[in-house]
Amino acid sequence: MSQLKTSSLRAIGLIAALGVAVIGAGELLMHWTGHFEDTSDAGGPFNFLLGISRERLAAGHFMSVLLAPAYFLGYWQVCERLRPMGAWARRAFLGGSVYVLTMAAVWIGSRAYLARSLQLTGSDGVRQALSDEYALLLETLIWILRFGMIGISLAFAFMVARRKTSYPAWMALLNPFTLLMLVFSTLFVPGLGPHLVPAALNVAHVPFFLLSALTPSVSRSGSKSIA
Repeated sequence: MSQLKTSSLRAIGLIAALGVAVIGAGELLMHWTGHFEDTSDAGGPFNFLLGISRERLAAGHFMSVLLAPAYFLGYWQVCERLRPMGAWARRAFLGGSVYVLTMAAVWIGSRAYLARSLQLTGSDGVRQALSDEYALLLETLIWILRFGMIGISLAFAFMVARRKTSYPAWMALLNPFTLLMLVFSTLFVPGLGPHLVPAALNVAHVPFFLLSALTPSVSRSGSKSIA
């Protein structure tokens, strides 16, 4: 890999990591309450959104939605670093990643509107009906994201572990799913989990893209190139 291309890929990875960090900050603005969701009242699992101010929702919405393409940029950089793995494998990986993350972008773009709809509705019955419809139409996308992220992580780990990419083999262990599990493990750290878990996908991808950008390239023979 040439010095110019290595520098360009590093810059793209760093930009992607920064963009995802902004998305995470936006999601925290929309979701963070300092504690976990209370599902006991009308509104069910979305009842926590009732206490988020309009200003926070608007700021978080635009931060998350306008920076959403940072994920596509980041996974394109990862795809380039999967060279010299075969083109069909890299394209399949990129295509699957873009599809899964498109579902995530649609979902995050709906959160502020859901919150305002619930806040402006005085009827518990209507609020519950809105929640039920949202759960069917948009929360379903989260399951696509969850299973898709497992598939993306397994594919990444498999390709890197075969030592046919520019990543060192140990990067196979630091795939998105592993990093997500590390984020969720903060639930066992008092006072930390509620600050990270509401934006878990973003928190996990910031170090993933940083590692992808900063980890030195390794040739197929195992010798490191100048990074």
